[in-house]
Amino acid sequence: MRKCTLLAFLFLLFFAGASLAEEEDHDHGKELRLGDKGFGHTPEAHDIYQRFFTSAKCSCTNGQCRPSSWARVEVSAKAPAGIVVLVDRKWCGVTEDILNKQYNIPGDVYADLAKLGYRAHVCATASPADGKTCPTVECVVFISDR
Repeated sequence: MRKCTLLAFLFLLFFAGASLAEEEDHDHGKELRLGDKGFGHTPEAHDIYQRFFTSAKCSCTNGQCRPSSWARVEVSAKAPAGIVVLVDRKWCGVTEDILNKQYNIPGDVYADLAKLGYRAHVCATASPADGKTCPTVECVVFISDR
C-alpha cells in the first residue's frame, strides 16, 4: 500500500511540476533574440523608435519596433522587393512602399538608430497565431550593408 501511495504521490508531483514548467515557459516565452518583439527595446531605443515611426509615417504602436537584420534575396511573391528582414525568427519580405518609408527619416534619427549597433530596425505587427505566417512589416530602416 505504501508503494502505491508513494508512486501516486510521485506521479502527481511529476505532472504538477511539468504543468508548472509549461506555464512558466508560456509566461516568459523563449529567450529573446534579434528580430523578436521586445528584443533590444530599451528606454533609449524606445525614444528613438518613437521619432523613427513618426518621421517614417509608420502606423506602429508601442513595442512593435525592434532591432533586426536583413538580406537580399531573389524577387518573389514573398519578397516583392528582393529584401527580407528578420521578424519573430522568420525572414519576412517587404514591399517597395515599406522600403521607401525609410527615406523620410531625418539624419539625426538615422544617426541615433545607427548608435544602437544593429544592421536594421523594423516595426511589425504581432505574429499570427499559426507561428508560420510573417507579421506585417510596417516600417524598416537599414543601417549598413555589412
